Amino acid sequence: MRYTLAFVAALSCLVPRAISADDWQPPNLVQNPGFEEAAADGKPVGWGNYVTVADVAHAGQRSLFYENADPKRYVLCSQKIALTPGKAYEVSVWVKTEGIAGDESGATLCLEWYGADGKYLGGYYPAGFKGTNDWQRLTGVSGRVAKGAVNCSVLCYLREGITGKAWWDDVEVRQWRRPPLDTLLTRPAYRGEILPETKQLEVFARLDLQDWDLGLRQVALRTELHRRDTGEVVRSVVRTPPGEETTLKLPTKGLAPGRYDLRISAERKRDGLELESESWPVSVPDPATLAGRKSFIDGHNRLLIDGERFFPLGMYWGGITEEDLKLYADSPFNCLMPYGAPDQAQMDLAQRYGLKVIYSVKDVYFGSAYCPAEVKSVRMSAPTSRRRPRPSAITPRCSPGTSTTSCRRSTCPAWKPTSSGCRNSTPATRRGSCSGK
Repeated sequence: MRYTLAFVAALSCLVPRAISADDWQPPNLVQNPGFEEAAADGKPVGWGNYVTVADVAHAGQRSLFYENADPKRYVLCSQKIALTPGKAYEVSVWVKTEGIAGDESGATLCLEWYGADGKYLGGYYPAGFKGTNDWQRLTGVSGRVAKGAVNCSVLCYLREGITGKAWWDDVEVRQWRRPPLDTLLTRPAYRGEILPETKQLEVFARLDLQDWDLGLRQVALRTELHRRDTGEVVRSVVRTPPGEETTLKLPTKGLAPGRYDLRISAERKRDGLELESESWPVSVPDPATLAGRKSFIDGHNRLLIDGERFFPLGMYWGGITEEDLKLYADSPFNCLMPYGAPDQAQMDLAQRYGLKVIYSVKDVYFGSAYCPAEVKSVRMSAPTSRRRPRPSAITPRCSPGTSTTSCRRSTCPAWKPTSSGCRNSTPATRRGSCSGK
């Protein structure tokens, strides 16, 4: 199911806007997190091995400090904390570095958990900072603490092999809750366009309530369609989820042309508290504009070119030569997708042999690995994509002679995916315990 959903999401060319209405604020489990309390020997109360200094601090008056000149020396500064098996934790710390060098993870912190018998059961080890830098914030979310963990710690440290000076301040370890709702717009599957043959909107919804102390019968799923310009609710359905995964549906009959937001929310039944919501942009195009389209994907997920159904069948190419095209044209294939960007002459050559080119526009977006040097911003991406060669191209519908886009990562000039569109990051994987076990 995971791979199928990822493919459908690529065709949608959309990302949801996630909103959390819950104001849950878990406590910081770290004692003396700002290192303001120091013993007579300068060591921070509740911590071990490193010392505090009063001349450098991110906030308050003091910070934790450690200097290491011997790459074979390995000293940790730890504090025992109460972590609950089965729960995940969000960590945060401010770090300042001076001359941090070595092959390992730099100045950082980690979480570790052990069983009652002292056996290492796991941990979380985010990469730290190297070089010379002013205060930077390190954040991350751990995996779930292993069952049977009873001895847990948070550690600030320079791993073995790292030399230099480092300061730590304002350490936080708070219980993290996985957002309870994940959704995916599955119909319409192409850019959220509600076409005449689209009878209903369909959204795949998955609930994960393990961090919320709620059962499925205690939660309701609300599906609403809002007009983008006025916020008016034009369709609404509330239901109890039949299982952790379900498909939500809304009829589309009678919707006027325009832009809409399809909003799905998870609510706690006993008081109506909204736990989280996601919103998908959808639209009903003006019927007059549909007739003039050179190519588009219809409500049945079929590619239409000049009003005729077209099924792209081809393969990746390293380049385009006439000799190869002659051989290729005498086959069932009707299109090709070069790894590079074909020029106008190559596009014309493909058209001469009755072949279409799947022309990927994703690489003209600012920030992508192969973006042209002349594209200096996201704003410049759209006009650059529209200047790509046209004849026989299969590209997004924003080009007059176009039909579809690369399914490796479907994009369009009106939309550019960024890291801010991602709700969660995958927790870092374990690289080995701080203690070397």
